[in-house]
Amino acid sequence: MDIVKFFGNIGRSGQILWKYPDLSTIHLEVSGTSFPDLQVQSAGTSNATNVIFEVISSNSNNEMYIDFSDGTGIHTYQPNASGVFKYEATPLHYFQDVPAEYKDTYNVDYLIKRTIKISFKYPSSTTYMKLDYVGFYGDFPRSLGAYNFTNGIYIRSADTLRRWETFPTALRGLRSNSFILYGCFLERFTTIPLWLINSELKSLTLASVFDGSAVNTVNGMDRIHNIKGLETINMVSSSLGNNSFANNLKDIPTLRNVFFQYNTFTTVPDAIYNALQLIYITLGSSSLTSWGTGFKAGTQINRLGYGPSNNASFPTTVPTGVVNCILLKIVELTGTYRTQSRVDAHVGAWYDFVVANASTSAGNTQFRQMSITMGYTNSTATGINTRPSGVYQDSSTPTTAMEKIYKLVNVYGHTWTIVNTAGTGNQIFTP
Repeated sequence: MDIVKFFGNIGRSGQILWKYPDLSTIHLEVSGTSFPDLQVQSAGTSNATNVIFEVISSNSNNEMYIDFSDGTGIHTYQPNASGVFKYEATPLHYFQDVPAEYKDTYNVDYLIKRTIKISFKYPSSTTYMKLDYVGFYGDFPRSLGAYNFTNGIYIRSADTLRRWETFPTALRGLRSNSFILYGCFLERFTTIPLWLINSELKSLTLASVFDGSAVNTVNGMDRIHNIKGLETINMVSSSLGNNSFANNLKDIPTLRNVFFQYNTFTTVPDAIYNALQLIYITLGSSSLTSWGTGFKAGTQINRLGYGPSNNASFPTTVPTGVVNCILLKIVELTGTYRTQSRVDAHVGAWYDFVVANASTSAGNTQFRQMSITMGYTNSTATGINTRPSGVYQDSSTPTTAMEKIYKLVNVYGHTWTIVNTAGTGNQIFTP
C-alpha cells in the first residue's frame, strides 16, 4: 500500500484516509476589537506604542496566514525583503464582526474573546516570534513547541488580567538563541519543567513567571546546568530564596550573565560567587541584607549591578571579596540608597576601596578607569533621587561624598554618573 502525506493529510495515493493534525497552527485566544489589541492596560488607557507583533523567517518567500474568526476568511501576509513580518503600534486587522460602534477602533469596553489561528507557508523557516504587550487568554499555545525558533521567542503580557492560565509542562525541548517570558501567566509555575531543562538555549528569561521559592530540588534549579549552551539566565522577580540555588552555576561552562535582582534571598548565594566564569551579575532587592562570603579569586566579572530598592538594611559597603574582581570596570545601581547618609556612605566605601587597591599612575589597571552609576531613577518615591552631598571640587583630604567623587574621577580615571542638582536627571563626571 502506497501511503503518502500531502497538504497536511495522510492517505493512499488519490484517496485521503485520515486527517493529519496540523501541529503548526498557532491558536491564540484574544479579546478586543483588533489584533494586536491596542488596549493593553487594565487601567483603561491605551499603551499602543509598546504593542509589537513580530515574526522573522529565514525565507523571504514565506507567507503568514491568519484566520481572525470574524467571518472575513483567511488573510495572507508577506514579509519584507529581510523575511520580517512586523506590526508595531498599529493593528494588523480590525475585527469585522463587532457591533458598529466598536468597528475600526479600539475600545476599552469590548472584551469579547475569540480564537485566532496563525500558520505559515514554510513553518520550518519561521525562526523568531515576538508578542510584546499582546493580550491573550486560555492556555499557552503548545503549537509553539512545533516550531524551530532558532532566533528566539519573546513574550510579554499586556496586563495582569490578559495572561495565559498555566505554563506548559509537556513540550518538546527547544533549540533557540533565546526563550524570554515576562509576566505572561496568571499563576507562576513552581518547577522548571523537564522539557525546558532538555532544551538548548543561549538565553533564558523567566521574569515574573517562575516562583522559585522552594528548595532547589523542588523548583528545578538543581537541574538548570543541564540546559545546553546557556550563556544568560534572567530570573528577575522569581522569589528565589536562600535555599533556592544549587551549587551548579559553575558547571555551566558557557554561562556569562546572570540577572537575579528583585528576589527574596537575604544573602548572596555562594552558587553565584562560585561561578568564576561569570562576567555580568545583577543582584539586590528589598530582602538582601548581606553580601555573603564574597567573590572568589579568579572571578572574571567585568560588570556588576545591584539595587538597594526600598531596603534600609541593604549593605552600604562594597561587595565582599570585590578585591578579587580585578577585571571589574562597570558598577551600576538600579536604585539608590534613598537617605543622604546611606548614599554618602556608599560613595565613601568605594572611595576607600579604590584608594587602597588602585594605582595613582595613569593606565587601565585594576580598579582604575571604572564607570560607576548611582544615577537618576524615574520615580517620585521619597529620597530615591538623592544626590551625594557636598561640592564637586578638589581637596587634599576629601571629606564630602562629592569631593571623593572628584578624586576618583581626576586621579583614578573614573566616570561617575549621579543625580543632578535639580533631582530631575543625571550628571556625568569624566576625567
